[in-house]
Amino acid sequence: MVPVVDGRELDRNYMYIICGVFDPSGVVKNWGGHCLLAISKASIINSADIYPNIMESVLVEPQTGEYTANMTNTNLIKVFDSGMPPTTLHYVSMIITDDDLKIFYPYGDKVEWIGYYDFLNNSNKIKGIMKK
Repeated sequence: MVPVVDGRELDRNYMYIICGVFDPSGVVKNWGGHCLLAISKASIINSADIYPNIMESVLVEPQTGEYTANMTNTNLIKVFDSGMPPTTLHYVSMIITDDDLKIFYPYGDKVEWIGYYDFLNNSNKIKGIMKK
């Protein structure tokens, strides 16, 4: 399948819902929190896949199906990798994948993308240590 948005064929096949604070003058008038579809070339399997795959994605407004932007050259919103503190208020803070919810957590000692699977893996490691 080749998705077509506003008459443009997209060479991408994986859809993710991304949510965050967008530049309100560019996407939604009078408020900045919103969700868009990010259509990427590669699948997001773990948290490390988020930054490279979302950076090369195309954004589509889910309510109208309209093309919004290409992530590589937009100022509407930024995506940051784990370990990269945000330098703007307009950034992706949540991604919904097929089987996980990932959040960008810029607070505390670690700045990272983390999801339920990451939490589960960390919990299992702690359980293993406690059993010893």
